[in-house]
Amino acid sequence: MSYADIRSKKATASHLIKPGDRKLSTDEVENRILTVSGVDIIPTKGNNECGVITFTEIKDAFYFAGKVLTEMCREFLNDEDAFEELNAGKVRIRIYRTKSKNGNTYVAFEYVTDTAESTDGFVAADVSDLPFKTE
Repeated sequence: MSYADIRSKKATASHLIKPGDRKLSTDEVENRILTVSGVDIIPTKGNNECGVITFTEIKDAFYFAGKVLTEMCREFLNDEDAFEELNAGKVRIRIYRTKSKNGNTYVAFEYVTDTAESTDGFVAADVSDLPFKTE
């Protein structure tokens, strides 16, 4: 068994990740409007957790979420009505990078509505309650 096979086997801790699926990079999903088709949370080293997201538009692939998107996954998994909307294909997001006051880059997201997409291409993120500045 190769190292890639071992890593692939460990990654199947989520029902969303199937053998042969590829891991998406932030570059591949950034600033695209994507429909979320599945969310899950998997344990990582220590007592941490990581969100896993799949998208309707990108088949046979998954995205490991950072802190902000992992929290989004947790909210969907804990809210039955929201989870039903996700399963119905009604949850669309745009993932983007932003910077903190200290200059560190973070990955964030915003929900996209039909109205906003038809007029602007994407929704302006509501960043008023974030603990850091965005550009």
